[in-house]
Amino acid sequence: MRTLTLLFASILFFSLNTSAQIHRFDLNPDRYFDNYIQKNEFPVVKQNPPQSPHSNNGRNMLKSSTPSMQCDSIYVYSFTSEVDSTLSSKKLYRYDNKGNISLIENYTWNDTQENWDGTIKTEYTYDDYGNTTIYLGYSWDSEQESWIYNNRQEYTFLPSSNNWILYTVHEWDQEQETWIAQYREESTMNDSGYLELHEAYSWDSDQQTWRGELKYEYIYEPNMERASFQIQYLWDIDLADWKKTRKYEYIIDTQNNRTSSLSYRWDSENETWILGSKMDFTYDENDNNILDESYLWRSEQNAWEQSGKMEYAYDTFGNTKHYGNYSWDKYRAVWNLDWKLDLTYDEYGNNTYTERNLWDNQQNALIGHYKAECFTDENGNKIYDRFYLWDNNLNTWSIKQKTFFYNSSLSETSTKTIYSASKTTIFPNPASSITNIRSDEKILQIQLFHVEGKMIKEKDVNKKEESLIVSQLSPGLYLLRIKTISGMETKQLQIIR
Repeated sequence: MRTLTLLFASILFFSLNTSAQIHRFDLNPDRYFDNYIQKNEFPVVKQNPPQSPHSNNGRNMLKSSTPSMQCDSIYVYSFTSEVDSTLSSKKLYRYDNKGNISLIENYTWNDTQENWDGTIKTEYTYDDYGNTTIYLGYSWDSEQESWIYNNRQEYTFLPSSNNWILYTVHEWDQEQETWIAQYREESTMNDSGYLELHEAYSWDSDQQTWRGELKYEYIYEPNMERASFQIQYLWDIDLADWKKTRKYEYIIDTQNNRTSSLSYRWDSENETWILGSKMDFTYDENDNNILDESYLWRSEQNAWEQSGKMEYAYDTFGNTKHYGNYSWDKYRAVWNLDWKLDLTYDEYGNNTYTERNLWDNQQNALIGHYKAECFTDENGNKIYDRFYLWDNNLNTWSIKQKTFFYNSSLSETSTKTIYSASKTTIFPNPASSITNIRSDEKILQIQLFHVEGKMIKEKDVNKKEESLIVSQLSPGLYLLRIKTISGMETKQLQIIR
């Protein structure tokens, strides 16, 4: 199974950027020399809906995660030291009756006003096949204290298919109170259902017409599922027509694996293709991609010059457990390790540990860059993550962020309000023997968690104020999850002696 994992995907393991990313071509031609574009056709035709934060992202696993659980909220704490942290942001989820994410709201914590400020909200719409057809983005208007339209992205799919043929982006004009066209992409499939042509256009507001930006043409050999050639065009404004800029030639084996990729640039004066670079891909007996090697063509020597390589390793279930990136030192004729990334997984296929290290030439050794830990419950649902950066001064890992995940049943999150609009206070805080929880509406339940995510106490309340005895607790940081009649709220509690 060939990995399509991006090299820095582990950073996103802890990211809370949930706005609907506008799916645009990257118009920098140099981008198409990188490893990813040469290994994979661009763009990805199927637009998958967002996954639940505790999803295994398609990795192999020993056990299946409990399908009835969905994440309904995420809370992030930023660390200023090893022990001091502050509430930073939260993300809230809602789902439709099929379990698809229908709404994500993002907030940042305002320490001064002690309330949540909205940042980004996205609504999702799906077709009968689970394809995301509409992303509706909002931004927060701090003056009006309400959500306002930001952008609208729409996908049109072929009937009974997950291949989209039209993608459009509109931005909201607040003054005119209307949607303004900005960008669109069109895909054309061949008779076999494979991508044959892909074109990108931007809206020219002055000329009131669509202007070409980028186009890809795909050419297939008979009976092959993957393209053998990919030709890139850019729009020439003066000629008002497409002009060739890049070509990629792919060598594909009998297992449908791409074994080589050659890149050419178009010489318009001589009207010919000039060879520029290539990549060779090696696979193991399970068709896992274990080695990528890149080369630059040196026309003076009429030969290939080694440039870089990437090594991959897998566990017994096909999960990628190691990346090693090397550059070629042509003067010493040796490979130099630039960085490595190691990952581990649990029995459910969750990525539970990630560590990236960089090679330091001065120390002639690997040093830390970042690492991430993920903790789950007995059913494979995420409980919390921890993210660290390497501190060069202290020569150790320094915790920077902790993220808590709260899950509930699919039937609950499909219909309920997943955040509380009530005003809840905790006093005293810090506390040593007893603390009080007060709300302006009825409190239904209180849950007390250790900062590591383990539930210590659960108490049904059914009134507006309740006290908790905390004298038996060890000093440290705890979390109170308070359920009111309008939803959930999480508060931080400090125990001192």
